[in-house]
Amino acid sequence: LLARGDEQRAGYLYLSAAESYRQAAELDSRDPEPLLRLGEVYLELQQYLDAAGAFAAARASAQSMPPPSTHDLLVP
Repeated sequence: LLARGDEQRAGYLYLSAAESYRQAAELDSRDPEPLLRLGEVYLELQQYLDAAGAFAAARASAQSMPPPSTHDLLVP
């Protein structure tokens, strides 16, 4: 869904991209990336309050993620 949203966004299909990012966010509520991209789309649509809400949700989502393990940091 992220890739589809990215393609839609690249084609200036912002409303479709926003829907794809919303669906991706619903599938994994712990992943902040769809919400970040949704916020960016809202900025492009000049929907600033919606963008702020998406960015706040992305931040909350990122803060709920567990920290990476030491192994993850050491693997090239």
